[in-house]
Amino acid sequence: MIEVRDLVKTYPGATSPAVAGVSFTVEQGGFYTLLGPSGCGKTTTLRCIAGLERPDSGMIKLGQTVVVSDRIFIPTYRRDIGMVFQNYAVWPHMTVFENVAFPLRVGKQKVAGSEIDRRVRESLALVGLAGLEKRMATQLSGGQQQRLSVARALVREPDVLLLDEPLSNLDAKLRERMRSELLLIQRRVGITTLFVTHDQVEALSMSDRVAIMDRGLIVQEGAPRDIYHAPANQFVAGFIGSTNLFAGRVISRDAETGQALIETAAGRIVADAEGHEAGADVMIAVRPEDVVLHRGRSAGGPEAANSLGGVVEIGLFTGVSVEYHLRVAGQLVQSRVSSRIDFTRGDDVVVELPVHAIRVFSMAGSEPAAEGLAGQDA
Repeated sequence: MIEVRDLVKTYPGATSPAVAGVSFTVEQGGFYTLLGPSGCGKTTTLRCIAGLERPDSGMIKLGQTVVVSDRIFIPTYRRDIGMVFQNYAVWPHMTVFENVAFPLRVGKQKVAGSEIDRRVRESLALVGLAGLEKRMATQLSGGQQQRLSVARALVREPDVLLLDEPLSNLDAKLRERMRSELLLIQRRVGITTLFVTHDQVEALSMSDRVAIMDRGLIVQEGAPRDIYHAPANQFVAGFIGSTNLFAGRVISRDAETGQALIETAAGRIVADAEGHEAGADVMIAVRPEDVVLHRGRSAGGPEAANSLGGVVEIGLFTGVSVEYHLRVAGQLVQSRVSSRIDFTRGDDVVVELPVHAIRVFSMAGSEPAAEGLAGQDA
């Protein structure tokens, strides 16, 4: 339903393109997310699809219609899209009903009054605002205004829904509820959806597929589970969730098993390191929830590979889990464990890094994003 090929957009005066050759496809009925830090090009890509920006080159196809190419640029009002903005963009001087009806009243295609009434009421019922038709838009809560903007985007029955960080202005509790509500609406309607966000939880929990963007490029695309558990490079590992990162050098590698012995500041670590030969500088990544803590086990003992001695610095209790920050040979390591596991500051523990949970990247890869890093030199 959405096809983007070799999209390039450079803003006047910029030294590098905002979008530097992006290509992806969204299947009909899919929920596809562009995720990345500020300035990565995700919003520019969405605005090009919406017709709010004219790209320098590339092709955009919506359904069977090419809307952007070297010779074609179809304006926004002729594209079969609905769009929800970050700031809701509801009209404060209009009622809830008139806000939703507005696209039908001003559209080029004439819609009968009875049909407008039917579509508006169906859209409001879909987003849980039935019965509020006569209320002024400014009398709605933030979550209700966001649902109103979704109803207005859907009332024209478009083929594609574009969402530009629609939940970012809501408080934490309301965001959590709106994630599920928005996804349920999308599933009921079956509309093809392109979602732009910098929020990892939104992307991982709502999407069929996620594209991670960095410096105008898609650096990894795939199902949320695949991206989280098998990041393609150091940048993705550092940007998605919390990650312990250890710089190291390969001492030796078994050609048959692919496992390597890697020297790090935290100690020697065994990891699957296919493609990294002896002498290579590498970065090791392991998620906090994969770090296992043991009491009463000897570091470096025979019980498990990668058993390192550590000391508990702090424990952050969240109810569901505890996030322990540990000092391991001069490095800080995070471990996220069940809230029933109880350690106190200063406890000696053995920190186990399971071989199957470790990812190894070349040090020549992308730099990690600042968010979600652990395992830095203490």
